[in-house]
Amino acid sequence: MKLLLTGVHGVGKSTVGTLVAQATGFPLWGISDLLRKDLLDFAGSSYALRTMLNALPVQKRALVYQRVINALCELEHVILEMPIVECESFGIMIPREPVLRLVPFDAFILLEADAAAIHERRMTRPPKKQDPRYLTESADEIGTHQELCRHMLIAFGVALARPAFIIRDAGNPSLTAQAVISAITTARNDV
Repeated sequence: MKLLLTGVHGVGKSTVGTLVAQATGFPLWGISDLLRKDLLDFAGSSYALRTMLNALPVQKRALVYQRVINALCELEHVILEMPIVECESFGIMIPREPVLRLVPFDAFILLEADAAAIHERRMTRPPKKQDPRYLTESADEIGTHQELCRHMLIAFGVALARPAFIIRDAGNPSLTAQAVISAITTARNDV
């Protein structure tokens, strides 16, 4: 079973994803981790990785992403943690469509939380772990970003005929993880 766990930066994808991976035994990968694995000589932050990838010639960047997509397709079970939209520095939201379209996901799971709580989490993160693009996004902009993610997740689910689940943060990562596991069970029964 291949699952996409998504949501805006700071919603808790890594925390909840780790708990779900422990409970299900499915490996959890972040898209940045897979890109780093392909680019063996790169050890920088996710933001530095994106900057470096964007500087590559289009054909070389496409080859890197194709190898990552091939690796995901070969896995029997995986939870892929990644945003489905990126907020560029000039405010445009860009869908991460090629990975979504080319990997045969069995289900899409969107985590949502209170926008003010996400904003607070972002402001208290260590600077090395924080993508500077997201330090300037207000709570209202985070709410808009979440709404766009919701619409895109539903559209991908419909277009690819796959279940799409929207799970609201329960305020407790363990409870949120249990809701995700319930969604996985439902998706598994539908497949």
